[in-house]
Amino acid sequence: MGTVERLLTTARREIGVTEYPSGSNKVKYNTWFYGREVSGASYPWCCAFVCWVFDKAGCGKLLRKTGGCTTMMNWFKARGELVDVREAKAGDLVFYQFDKDAYADHIGIVEQVNKNGVVAIEGNTSVTSNDNGGAVMRRSRKWSCIMAVARPAYQKLEKEGKDMNEKEIGALVDERIAKAADKLTPKVYERTEDVPEYWRREIAALVKAGALKGDGTGAVNLTETEAKVLAVVARLYKGGECA
Repeated sequence: MGTVERLLTTARREIGVTEYPSGSNKVKYNTWFYGREVSGASYPWCCAFVCWVFDKAGCGKLLRKTGGCTTMMNWFKARGELVDVREAKAGDLVFYQFDKDAYADHIGIVEQVNKNGVVAIEGNTSVTSNDNGGAVMRRSRKWSCIMAVARPAYQKLEKEGKDMNEKEIGALVDERIAKAADKLTPKVYERTEDVPEYWRREIAALVKAGALKGDGTGAVNLTETEAKVLAVVARLYKGGECA
């Protein structure tokens, strides 16, 4: 699956999601964007939705994480990534102008293009409110309300993946396997001094007393779980050096 199709698939799955309660702007995209639950008129979320979709599709680096449509549009403009409105295609970001001023009012992700305009997937919209409707929907928009179109650098993202040679891919696989193995393989303490300090006194006392296999000076061969259990047992023991 290509990058654009992966992005659109991610966006399509969200169609039908609504803020709750209605009119609150309380929605999972805002929670992700701000790192906490928010609500109220200060938190419109059409841009937060777009940022969320890009992040979940692995394309987060291709746009600016912002809640402002005009800020987003100007970011793409500064990077030379705006295209002619009539050249819009699937995967582009479309910025709308509904009140004839200099600011973008709303944003969507282009899914299809037709002779009348675009079909886009948008957050915080409805059939009664273009830019504050509280739902993720597929909307048909005429060319006349489109202010600008941005084309994220999908090809750069795809090139990064293709640029990895066989050796680099192998190294990455080995790294991932090693990380997974670390989680599956029990940690082993070969010496008393390797044991975490909060268990060390009890383990050392058990070694010295001959209750653990060792040379009496600090040699042990315990997994992390074994060391923890033995330390707890030693603390419960009321006699000898483990008291």
